[in-house]
Amino acid sequence: MEDLKTYFENREGLGVIATSDSEGKVNLAVYSRPHFLEDGSLAF
Repeated sequence: MEDLKTYFENREGLGVIATSDSEGKVNLAVYSRPHFLEDGSLAF
C-alpha cells in the first residue's frame, strides 16, 4: 500500500467513476484524489 500512498501523494488531479445502465444512460461521480489516513485506510 505504501507504493500507492507515494504515487497519490506526488500527483495532482481527481478521481472519476463512470458507469452506464443497460440503455446507455451515463452516471458519473467525481471524487478528490485518494488520501491515506494514519491507520493506513484509504479515503476520498
